[in-house]
Amino acid sequence: MPTVCDAGDPPLHGGLGDCWDALPSGSTCTPTCSSGYSLSGLTECKGGTLKAATCELTAKIFDKISQEVIIRSLVANDYSGDILEVYDMGFALSLDIYDLTNQAYKQGSSVESSATRRTATVSFKAYVRSSQAPQAYFSAKGLTAATLIENLEKIATSLNKQVFIPSQGDVELQSPTLAATSTPTATSTPTAGGSVGASSGGTNTWLIVGIVVGCVAGIILAVLAVIVFMRSKPAPQSQNPERLTDVHMDNNPLQPGVEYSVHGSKPTHSDPNADIPAIPPPAYDEKEQQGQQLSARRAEQPQEPGPLSVRQAEDPQKDPDMFAS
Repeated sequence: MPTVCDAGDPPLHGGLGDCWDALPSGSTCTPTCSSGYSLSGLTECKGGTLKAATCELTAKIFDKISQEVIIRSLVANDYSGDILEVYDMGFALSLDIYDLTNQAYKQGSSVESSATRRTATVSFKAYVRSSQAPQAYFSAKGLTAATLIENLEKIATSLNKQVFIPSQGDVELQSPTLAATSTPTATSTPTAGGSVGASSGGTNTWLIVGIVVGCVAGIILAVLAVIVFMRSKPAPQSQNPERLTDVHMDNNPLQPGVEYSVHGSKPTHSDPNADIPAIPPPAYDEKEQQGQQLSARRAEQPQEPGPLSVRQAEDPQKDPDMFAS
């Protein structure tokens, strides 16, 4: 009975891993799998018979066909709802991945699109299975404005949708591109009544609305802050209050029994025939008067001669009046 097995052949879509061509009976080894595939089971040698592991597909492989269509008369902000649905299905019908009779995408196919606001360019992305990709890509390369418009009208009629259909002269198709991808980001089998994809026009609209609202709110807050600051600031006091602070204002003392009125900062009395008394001399402060009287008494007292300095005693000529007696 054989005691080893030949495990030196790698599985389809995989590598040897730790397997080799002389795997002992009763032993196992683990091969590797390529990207997109996962290992199913282990490679085992049992009684001289090899049971090999396999690599199974884990991700469905799709091809993505991208194509931009310039529609000059299209308002990008309106590219949502019914118009988005009709345009996606019309593009799918142009690539022969939509069944008009059953009003559904063909198995494994889907379309998503978005509109650029400034240039009114619709970007279509069609996801198809790799087996359908060659025919769909060939249809995209040969697509004309007339065919696209015709298919848009067919979809609108089939779904009973009233949407904007551009004229042939407003439509300009760019060259399509083809690229392999994993499972598409959109739902793989949408049906009529729900189109795959999202419109950037609606998103842009809400973005603009948000920016405008934010700016207006900022301006309102700034104005309110200024108003609150101005109200909280204390009012400046008048530098020239209209009040009487000096009984000698305008060189006329106020007289008892006479009515006065204030004009500006000067009081006037209402009796023009009243005699205006003489202006009394200004009153002096009591301490100031006492100081002046004391200075006068000191001036009247005779001054006693003070002691002579040494130099005056040595030279009487320097002060002859001192020694005149």
